[in-house]
Amino acid sequence: MLPNSAEHPVVPQFWSSSGSNMVVLLTLVIILIVPSALILGVYVIYRWSAARRASQWRRCNIPFSPPTFPLGHDAFSCLTSASPLVAFDRIYRENADEDLVGFFATSCPFILIRDPRLIQRLLAFWAQVHFPSLQIFESFRFTSQKSKHAMGKFLRRKMDHRMAHGNCGDFVDLMKRMQSKTCWNAQSTSTLDLEDEGLNMRQMIGLSFVLLVAGTDAVASVCHLTLHLLSLYPEHQKKVQQEIDQGMAKHGVSELTLSVVQDLQFLEQCLMETLRLYPSLFAIVRTCTEDFHISGTRYKFRKGDKLMIIPYSINRDPKYFKNPDDFEPDRFSPENRGSMPPETFLTFGIGPRKCPGYRIGLHIAATFVASLLCKYTLKPCSHLRQLGAADFDPLWFSLQYAKNSILIDFVPRVVNPMTTEH
Repeated sequence: MLPNSAEHPVVPQFWSSSGSNMVVLLTLVIILIVPSALILGVYVIYRWSAARRASQWRRCNIPFSPPTFPLGHDAFSCLTSASPLVAFDRIYRENADEDLVGFFATSCPFILIRDPRLIQRLLAFWAQVHFPSLQIFESFRFTSQKSKHAMGKFLRRKMDHRMAHGNCGDFVDLMKRMQSKTCWNAQSTSTLDLEDEGLNMRQMIGLSFVLLVAGTDAVASVCHLTLHLLSLYPEHQKKVQQEIDQGMAKHGVSELTLSVVQDLQFLEQCLMETLRLYPSLFAIVRTCTEDFHISGTRYKFRKGDKLMIIPYSINRDPKYFKNPDDFEPDRFSPENRGSMPPETFLTFGIGPRKCPGYRIGLHIAATFVASLLCKYTLKPCSHLRQLGAADFDPLWFSLQYAKNSILIDFVPRVVNPMTTEH
């Protein structure tokens, strides 16, 4: 007689006491439980860190956007397909009533400064505080060793030559002085001790790379974006061409010269307007090296706080610029530029780290654009439209590379360069 199945249940083979089945069971437990425990641990740490930072911001009277796990802010959900600027710009616009706002980019806290008046106050402070040494070379960690060695060899050869034959006052000479931990005062023969903050060879090579990249990529970006905008705004393009023709007739030349380029006021306005719409560096970040409070405000900043300014968003804020998304070079005409608050146009940076070579960069860009417009008329392709923040490559923390090609037709001009007739 068979035993009652209710009294003697059949044990599944899976739960047998064999060692192999126990290994399978333990493996499943590890696969299911360990990742869940890790995710839970990360979540708990994230929430604790965010709550701690939020409590600090409350004590310092800094408004903030509550963080969400794991992005920090919902705006960063776009990062897989759009530039980080899209997220920063959204945070800027969502807090239109605030002078500043704290937010999280994943687990990293930032304080976004919105109010130009507060930015102006910060400028005065940043001009006086101590800045830690820049790890310039770290941004070039992916540069080939061959390139690093070549740059170092070249720089060392030039510096050794200057040491032996005297000073020439150029960039290499400045590097030599910085290496000796002394910065010469350009207005006198005195020196200013840099308190052991002299540059080593590694940092000088990195700084040389920075100058090379900033002098090529940024200028190239301004040039192709200016051509893009002029092709979309033929009335401004025609005005630039007339200015070029008149300048060449004025100087009695049939080819573009330095004197002609220096007189192209409206072209410079076009370049400045392009930089307003598309600043190469769309985010400026400074780290507080000490606690401080800006007098006359309720805000307090602590050592380690990361302060962020978004020139792109300020440059397109309707509070400061009428029709901010339109290409209007007359904003930078001599009569209008004086009424523009300087802290609302931050394309070239701010404070003691402002771009020192913006004038020569503008001149190079003006020469390139003028050399094309004196010979060609630009026509946009049928599908071309004005680029927005979402049209730039999400892999680059700048507005130098569009996701898609910018296609422009170059139509040869028929013009007598000694006259202004087209």
